[in-house]
Amino acid sequence: MEAGSTAVATSWERISYIKQMLAELSQVARAERADLLVYLIEMAFTEAGDLLEARPRQAISSDTRPPGWR
Repeated sequence: MEAGSTAVATSWERISYIKQMLAELSQVARAERADLLVYLIEMAFTEAGDLLEARPRQAISSDTRPPGWR
């Protein structure tokens, strides 16, 4: 998305962002030798990747708010 864009991020974009942040957190946890954290973060990273691969971009709803919310 461009700076200043008023477009709402899609669910696919949000999951992709989470996956990117998890990759960075994994590096930090690895540097701290926090083995359990590395494991848990990598499991979440794998799950995010599975979600992105399982469904095409268009198949993940861009609006996950409850009905009636604006």
